[in-house]
Amino acid sequence: MALANELGAAGERAAQRYLLSRHIRLLEINWRDPLCEIDIIASDGRHLLIVEVKSRMEYTATSPLDAVDQAKAHQMMLGGMRYAQRMRINLPIRYDVIEALYCPASDLFEIKYHKGYFSAEEIALQETLPHGSVQP
Repeated sequence: MALANELGAAGERAAQRYLLSRHIRLLEINWRDPLCEIDIIASDGRHLLIVEVKSRMEYTATSPLDAVDQAKAHQMMLGGMRYAQRMRINLPIRYDVIEALYCPASDLFEIKYHKGYFSAEEIALQETLPHGSVQP
């Protein structure tokens, strides 16, 4: 896999297959709104799932989770609320992250699924703290 965008697209497809194999219903892929973009919107029947997919080569120095910062979490939260309102979905929203780690030797992705990686309450609290403060 040569290019980063190819890796990202392949990682998203692997994440979609993973979710489908767990009987999670995919509602939208790469959903766009004027204010945000969500990789995967899905439902497990109890929650509306807002899923960010982070793809990396196996053994990369940084964790894919490092890319899910406060700004990305805020974008996911905003997108989830806007989607639920627009589609009139009345389910609790859960914010998940999938790490798709590509292994060139096997030409496969290892999937790590982080359910409930953050909550809307955590993001709201972080936004109320003074700049530079860290939540205990």
